[in-house]
Amino acid sequence: MNQTNDLQFAFSSNATALLRAVCNQMSEASHDLVIDDTNYSHNNYASFDIRGQELFTTITNHHDYQTRIKSGWTGFIDEPSIRLIGVRAHAINSGQLGWNRIGGEPRLRVCFDGRLNSCDETLEPTGQYTVENRRVSPDGFVPWEPTVQITTTNARFTAALRKVRTKGTFCIAANENAISIFSSGDEEPVRSFAANESYDSLTVAGVPYSTIYNTLYSRKSKHLGLINRLTSIGLSFDLTEYGIIKDRIYVTISAGEASATLLFEGITPSNIDVPELPSTARQRRGATPEQMVNSVLEMDWNEEERERIQRWILAHQQECDSKNKPYSDSIQRWFSDYTMMLIRSGDSPSELDLDIMSRV
Repeated sequence: MNQTNDLQFAFSSNATALLRAVCNQMSEASHDLVIDDTNYSHNNYASFDIRGQELFTTITNHHDYQTRIKSGWTGFIDEPSIRLIGVRAHAINSGQLGWNRIGGEPRLRVCFDGRLNSCDETLEPTGQYTVENRRVSPDGFVPWEPTVQITTTNARFTAALRKVRTKGTFCIAANENAISIFSSGDEEPVRSFAANESYDSLTVAGVPYSTIYNTLYSRKSKHLGLINRLTSIGLSFDLTEYGIIKDRIYVTISAGEASATLLFEGITPSNIDVPELPSTARQRRGATPEQMVNSVLEMDWNEEERERIQRWILAHQQECDSKNKPYSDSIQRWFSDYTMMLIRSGDSPSELDLDIMSRV
């Protein structure tokens, strides 16, 4: 492995905007336990990982949450994976890492040949002295794999969060074929819907309502929430996913090809008072998957067109599953849900999509 720290790579413009907003957000204490937050940002550390064609920056050591920014990687390197640690998060916005205009857009260009405050491989600080940041074994990268994954939009997530705003905690549980939203100590969930998969054992996680609300939606000028920060800079984004990773609640904010996942420091699952949960969702009426497939086969489409319509159906099913609504046999509805999925990811319908719709 090349042991030098002289390496340059660039974020996409959307990933840059997410990274800067997150670093600004994490530099401010959003909870009541920190009396003097003057140097609070100096406690957060960032690691940079290249994994194949993806670039990750993970920021840790914040009291309320960890963050991972993902961006596409289009550069060329001799090694399939690289890991660099030791960067204090405040360096990202303080000019200690370089900002350049790349391809006509302002992007973060990280050059690891300088001297920055360091930390050990667990991203815990080793002291306030200045040493070189280090390239370490790429095996230290830990994927964030969801055990419960729910597709959503910012509007739908806000509505779910609002249901527990007076109850103290926001909790998620997956039980057999159903997912439930509740607050610890509730007699019954405030909302339950069908799961996309079956869970062999109860999976549960929770976070204080104030933590997740203040981090995302606070309107205070000193502690502006991340959603409002992104809105203020005009970034086109949406909150696209939430669920459970490593017994903790996460949310993912997407902006085109880039995303920011916030993993909240919450409540130990054993300390969550779980209500009686449904194991199955209520019976839904509407078109069955078999009926939807058969209706496509009955139409006069070529193989490429049928494959595209199958994508429409999948997008429609995911949309219905997230809202616990029945499937539709309307191809116009399939196309509408597919289009919304593309828009949320920063894309738009192709000529093939539009040609198919013109003949419906």
